Amino acid sequence: MCGMSVSDTRQRVPIRSDLLQAALSAAARWSRLTHLAVGFASVGLLGVADVMSGPYISLAVFYLLPLALVGWFTSRPCSVALATFAGFAWFMDF
Repeated sequence: MCGMSVSDTRQRVPIRSDLLQAALSAAARWSRLTHLAVGFASVGLLGVADVMSGPYISLAVFYLLPLALVGWFTSRPCSVALATFAGFAWFMDF
């Protein structure tokens, strides 16, 4: 390898893309009320889509994104309220 180590031959790949970084910086400028409204709307739409998809296709993993965003940008009581709502929305599929 002509004096090159293994780490020198690899190219560095950025961990975050520019699109993700722009989305997170835009979300950081929202108020708590906006985060809650987007979170509840997202969980509501996911609940409707989950019911419409039937019992054999589960969309349960997609509930994590609004829960994570509200949990990151708001307080614990807001996160618990959204998690409770998401639990009820997910339970409506059964």
